[in-house]
Amino acid sequence: MPAPRVYILTLTVLCTVYGGHSQCPFSASLNSTGNCIGDTLSIRTNAALTQIVWLIGSVVDKVTSAFDTLYRPTRAGSYKAAISNDDGCTVTIGPIVLKEVNNNVTPVSISASEMPVCSGKPVTFTAISSSPGSSSVYQWLVNGASANNTNAIVVDGPRFTSSHLSNGDIITCVVLNNNTCDAGTSNSLSMVVNASPHVVAGPPVALPLGESVVLRPAVDGDISSYLWSPATGLSNIHIGDPVAMPLKNTTYMLTVGTAEGCKDSAALTVNVFSTSWEGRKAAASKNSPFLTAGARKYSSGPMPLPAIRPLAGTGIIMVRQ
Repeated sequence: MPAPRVYILTLTVLCTVYGGHSQCPFSASLNSTGNCIGDTLSIRTNAALTQIVWLIGSVVDKVTSAFDTLYRPTRAGSYKAAISNDDGCTVTIGPIVLKEVNNNVTPVSISASEMPVCSGKPVTFTAISSSPGSSSVYQWLVNGASANNTNAIVVDGPRFTSSHLSNGDIITCVVLNNNTCDAGTSNSLSMVVNASPHVVAGPPVALPLGESVVLRPAVDGDISSYLWSPATGLSNIHIGDPVAMPLKNTTYMLTVGTAEGCKDSAALTVNVFSTSWEGRKAAASKNSPFLTAGARKYSSGPMPLPAIRPLAGTGIIMVRQ
C-alpha cells in the first residue's frame, strides 16, 4: 500500500487598501460639553466613518449616519459610541457618564440695568447665583426660548444685553453647575418698553440774510416736549415749528421727548447768504436751494449776467447789476 500523500495548502489574503493605508483600530475620542443630561456628546476622528452606534451601557440607544457626530442624550447613564470606518474597522470609544439634573436646587436672581426702557435702547440683565464659577452654565430665555434667537447684542455668561425686546416680554435665566448637575431658575422679569419718538431734520436750508424761514422737521411719536438749541434767531425753542432768522450759518439741534421720558434728537442747519450780487453768486456756485418765508423763492440755477450798455456820446460803459 503506497504511503499517503501530504498536501500543503497556502492561503494568501489580499487586502485592498484605499487611500494608501489601513489602520485598525483607528484614533478617535468621545467628548462632552458637560456631565449632565442636556449636554452634547461629540466624536472626534480623522477616519472616514460609515456608521455610528450610540450605546447606553451595552444597549443600543441610537444609530446615526457617519456625518451625525453629535448626540444629545435624554437619559442619565454611561454612554459609548461604536464607530465604523470604510475599511470595515469598528472602534468603541467612551464611556462618558451623564447625570440627572437636580432642578430648583441653586438659587438664582436676575435684575435689569433699567426698567422701564425706551424702545430701541439696550438693557442689560445680570444673574446672581449661589454657585458661580467656571463650571456654571447660564441659559438666558426670552418668553421661554433661547435669547440667542432674539438678535441679542450680548449673551455672555451671567450677563445678557439686548435692544430688541418688546413690551411684555418675559426674561428668565437658568443656571446649571456642570460638575454637580445642580440647577436653578431665576425670578421672571416682565419688560416695560415705552415707544421712542423719532425726528428727521431734513436737508440744510439756505436763507437770505434778513429774512426768515419756518423750521418743520419730520417728527413721529407721542411728543410732549420740544427743545431747540441754540436759541439764537428762533421765535420759540419749545415748539415743533419755530420761525428762524439767524444772522449767520447756524446748526440747530432739536430734541423731542415723550411723557415717559423717551427722547430723540436731530440737527438742522440754516445757511445764511447775502442778497448782494457777490453773495448770490457765491450761493449759486454751491447749488443751494434758497428758501424764504412766504411765496418768494430763489432759484439754484445760474445767476443772470449784469446788463451792459454804452453811455451815448461818452465812450463810458455802464454795468447794471
